[in-house]
Order: sequence, then structure tokens, then C-alpha cells
Amino acid sequence: MSVSFRCRVAIPILLWSSFATGQVAQAPASGGTLQQEADYRVVAARCGTPAFEKGFTRQSRAMVAAGLVGSTKDPVAAEKAITALRRNPYRLIATPADCRAELVALAALQKQRTRFVKTPRGR
Repeated sequence: MSVSFRCRVAIPILLWSSFATGQVAQAPASGGTLQQEADYRVVAARCGTPAFEKGFTRQSRAMVAAGLVGSTKDPVAAEKAITALRRNPYRLIATPADCRAELVALAALQKQRTRFVKTPRGR
């Protein structure tokens, strides 16, 4: 079993398990959640439409600003860390065929997060 195959299989499972159990938005912030949030943003950018990416990123930044993601109380430091932790999108999503499952997981995560943070609609 190659490493790239494991990554393609592990990421959807991690996305599914994290939002299905409700741990992403409810868990106390830890250093690992910043990496996970960076991965979510990369997947949204790689697989989603520009509108989906913009909405997901806006909601993600609101979660960070509210202190629900990240171990630091400083949202600026958390945003800098998330930007620094972004991975290569081709390593997370090897083929466009993997995007469908990723987008379903991200849409469900985004829907779950609406309970915690209200973001302004586009003007």
C-alpha cells in the first residue's frame, strides 16, 4: 500500500469522523486543530467552487476569531499559524475524483458550524 493511497483514504475518513462526532466545533482547541483547519481550507480551495471556498473560509475565520479553533486566544496568531500550516493541495487530494466525498464532508461540517458562528451574507 503506497503512502499516497493512504493519504487519499485517510483524509476523507478524518473529515467524516471529525464532523460526524461533532468534535471539530465542540472540542477544546489544541495545536492539532490548526492543522486540521488549514487542511479544510486547502480542500475547500482545491475542490470547491470559488463561492464555496469564499463562504467556507469566511466561516472558518469567524470560528478562529471566536476562539473555537486554535489553542491561542489571539486570533491573529492563529490565522498566521493556519496560513503557515497549509499543505500542498495535490498531496491532500490526489485526483479530482476524490473531491466529491471531500465536498460532501465539508458541506456537512459547514452546516454543523452554523450553530456556533453566524457570518454575514455577501452584500
